[in-house]
Amino acid sequence: MPGHRCIVPGCKSGYDSCVNKYHFFTVPKDLAKLELWKKAIPRKEFVFKPRQVVCELHFHEEDIIRTKKITDINGKIVVEAPYKIPRLKENAVPSIFPNCPKYLSRPLKHRKPPLLRINPDYIKKNNNLINQENIITVQNNIQLLSFSRIQENINSIVIPKGWSTHIIEKQLIMFSYYSIKIEKQPTYIPTPFIFKRVCVGINLNIKCYIMDKEIDALKFGLEKICSIAELEELVKTFDNSSICSGFKVDDDIQSQKTFIDLAGTQRHFMCQYILEGSKKCEHCTRAERSLNRQKLRLKINNTPHRIRLLVSHRYRNQLQRLRMRHNVTRNKKNRTMILNKKFKNNIFNLQKQISELTSISLEERLLKNAVPNNQRIALLQILSASQVNNKKGCRYSEDWLLLCILFHMRSPCGYNFLRNHDIMPLPCVRTIRRYLSLIDTKCGFDPKFMQLFSLHLSQKEEFKRHGIIVFDEISTRESVAVNSVNLTYTGLVDFGDDGDKGKSFSDKANHGLVFMFVPLADSYAQPVAVFASNGPTKGVVLAQLMIKAITVLEKAGAFIHGVVCDGAAPNRKFWTEMGINGKLNEVKNWFEHPTNEKRKNLCFCRYTTFV
Repeated sequence: MPGHRCIVPGCKSGYDSCVNKYHFFTVPKDLAKLELWKKAIPRKEFVFKPRQVVCELHFHEEDIIRTKKITDINGKIVVEAPYKIPRLKENAVPSIFPNCPKYLSRPLKHRKPPLLRINPDYIKKNNNLINQENIITVQNNIQLLSFSRIQENINSIVIPKGWSTHIIEKQLIMFSYYSIKIEKQPTYIPTPFIFKRVCVGINLNIKCYIMDKEIDALKFGLEKICSIAELEELVKTFDNSSICSGFKVDDDIQSQKTFIDLAGTQRHFMCQYILEGSKKCEHCTRAERSLNRQKLRLKINNTPHRIRLLVSHRYRNQLQRLRMRHNVTRNKKNRTMILNKKFKNNIFNLQKQISELTSISLEERLLKNAVPNNQRIALLQILSASQVNNKKGCRYSEDWLLLCILFHMRSPCGYNFLRNHDIMPLPCVRTIRRYLSLIDTKCGFDPKFMQLFSLHLSQKEEFKRHGIIVFDEISTRESVAVNSVNLTYTGLVDFGDDGDKGKSFSDKANHGLVFMFVPLADSYAQPVAVFASNGPTKGVVLAQLMIKAITVLEKAGAFIHGVVCDGAAPNRKFWTEMGINGKLNEVKNWFEHPTNEKRKNLCFCRYTTFV
């Protein structure tokens, strides 16, 4: 069902603005039933399609089958279970329209009991209480209601005061109530007219009229009478019903939407006549207000504002089309202005709500809803940026800057896209570079980095902290530069704070050594130290650096189980220094753990490089 939206006018079931959920029924495929639905639903010139729906609010509860009942031979309910999907009865038709005028909704007609019903089985079972003579007497007294019976007993029918009776033989019986038309003219003679009337046809059909307007008899709960008591009750109800009084406007001002009835009062063409509690219907009230405004305008200024153009019949239709086009354009402009004003008010209210929303209250909501930490940081930064008029005055938190630096390192193109289109409040690229330049990227084992890496490992499970150390050396280009921050040279030999450092330009570095921690049960690799050397690093120095790397990582919380490198000559010297032996009868591929004598560290060689 496309959208599950109710097609009844004024109904919001299925729309985004409707919070409540209702069940929907598709329009019937049977053409006869579809015609009944078209007549019942008050929607003019609407094309009904096969998969359109009507919600359950427009059906009486008696027309909806919600449970399935299984009975035995005696009619006793054995099993009763609710349907997952409610169903409609065979001849159910939409009859309740709460958002439309009340006269469009049809009340449910409850079947009244007959005058008397005698069940033969009941008579047989109760022979001890009712004898045969009483049954025959009762059956003889039963008489079916007919037109001739009403005509014979016309004088015994009780009607309200002021009502009269008229009979047309074998055609019609009319109960009427007269009123008098009164005018303010002194020479006017009052004229009576029929104000209300109830007509009973020869087939006992009922028709009700208020002046010349026919009123649907279903409003009084009857369409065809079954007894004289029902007829008396109908006339009494009609007499006590509240009738729209219409209105009167002086100076004979009329409108195209109003007319003058037999009583001399003006009414709207859509006057409801029968009301509930009020004295005047909504249509007549609006028409009276409109005519009074027109009367006031004519009283204030009698000069017409509209200039009538005297055009020939040839150009009259063209002028009319131009006027209609102008009216359509003007109405479209007015609707657009109203919609624009509505949107501006909504934006203003939302801005006001955002300005009143503090970071503390937002953070409490985010913590309550268990929002992830990174998303919480982004939302707080968005709120902070919305309270600043100028982008240059925006301040960023440390956590947000760290995320931005990582994002820019991962994808500079994606970073620029989000920033240029104002999707996220990202700092300028120069700000990112300025923060990166503040990082002291020195060689060796950085204690501050080890503290952060220790914090990272503490959040991991124990089996994910077991890993190995991979180290490799690459050849680099010789280049010496001046660091303006600390006034030192970069590009010279550097083995950290505890190792050798270049002292002259002859000690230019042309090789780089990298140590990396790789966990065995996780999917990341983390460099832990970098060294710059002139030529390949000697095996003795590699052994010293490896022992320090294992010690530092074990102190940070990692568990080192092995070392991986290639088969280069310095690395072979490193194996010799660590006691690794590859002879046939003296194979040894491990060395003792520096911090725990009971543990061993295995040495592995990358096969492709070794070959």
